[in-house]
Amino acid sequence: VHETLMRDPRMHPMLPETHPYHPNRLRTMLDRHGILYLKPTNGSLGSGIIRLINTGRFIVCQYATANSTNTRVYRKIETVIAHLNRRTRQSPYLMQQGLHLVTSRGRPVDFRVLVQKNLHGNWAITSVVGRIANNQHFVSNLARGGTIRKASDIIEELDPNQNKPSLSKIRSTALEVANTFEQLVDGHYGELGIDL
Repeated sequence: VHETLMRDPRMHPMLPETHPYHPNRLRTMLDRHGILYLKPTNGSLGSGIIRLINTGRFIVCQYATANSTNTRVYRKIETVIAHLNRRTRQSPYLMQQGLHLVTSRGRPVDFRVLVQKNLHGNWAITSVVGRIANNQHFVSNLARGGTIRKASDIIEELDPNQNKPSLSKIRSTALEVANTFEQLVDGHYGELGIDL
């Protein structure tokens, strides 16, 4: 999906920088973004996700487990790479730019929009929900203890002094993504889940 959407320049600002995991590229991306997520290419439900944070003095490495988050701190990027090479040996991984999400009561929030084809063959929004990360996790997946609520309720409760999204902007962006995706891809799709 990411590769497909990258073919349209209008989508570029919406897409986090993403590449297959490679140690040489890891250094550059971590310096550029400060936060990276490593995700198994065949993963789901938040399983196997690794977060790296470059503090300037240390590199913090966090792993999502079933019940919490394991954290390790390293002084050298070489040690991090050696550790990651062992962890990524079993399955190919992607590296993705970490995004600074809005927060509710200090917990990261993202929005899942479900778009489906209506009776006229046009994309229509069937649900918009906010996913709030559990206080023990850095991912918002329900399988990792996240909670799901109506997007409008969460937007009302977002921590002050943030650049709050509007529900109308979330909806219009999701429809723009769905229509662009359909124009670029072969085959027929009746449903897309879009994370914003």
